Amino acid sequence: MVNRNHKNAYPFNCYAKLGLKGKVLKSEIDKRYKVLSKENHPDSKPASEKKKYTRKQSEINKAYQVLTQDRKNHDWWLLNVKKDHSFFPKQQKKETKTNPKFDESYTTKSKEEIEIEQIKKKEARKKRDEQYEEFIKNAEKERKEKIQKERKLEELLSEKRKAVMFEKEQEDSRYQKKEKIKQKKIEVFFTKTVIFFYIIVAMIVYFNQISKN
Repeated sequence: MVNRNHKNAYPFNCYAKLGLKGKVLKSEIDKRYKVLSKENHPDSKPASEKKKYTRKQSEINKAYQVLTQDRKNHDWWLLNVKKDHSFFPKQQKKETKTNPKFDESYTTKSKEEIEIEQIKKKEARKKRDEQYEEFIKNAEKERKEKIQKERKLEELLSEKRKAVMFEKEQEDSRYQKKEKIKQKKIEVFFTKTVIFFYIIVAMIVYFNQISKN
């Protein structure tokens, strides 16, 4: 991996290595790369110079890769081409505005006017605080009134429930009394019928005996 902190990440100029002057189009870079790679191919050279042209070919390939791939992420582009101001416009430094400290010389108001403004601000703050306290008091008062209304409503509902329950109990007691009266009437009627039946049977027996005698 190439050291980014080094002054020259690559020991050669990539444009000069391909025989180019300055920034050119990619088509021209491709054209020049094909010519140089064909001329300096180590297989077409004698065995004694093969090592030399192998190194030269690798430098050409590296220069071509640098100029054709993403330049922002490459060491040679960051450390060499980016320093050339002909490729990039000059970056103007942003001027930081500093706010000067407050001084009486910066205002045209007198001390009396400043004191009056401060008094007005204090009065406005005091008034705002009083309004806030009054708002809190009114809100608390409304909350208590609401709670009282809810309690009264619950009491009324409970009284109505009690009245309904009392009426129901009275109806139940009246119904039970009626049922008891009915049962007593039935019992009296039954006893009367039984007594009447026995009287008739006794009379029949009595008349039969008289007729035999």
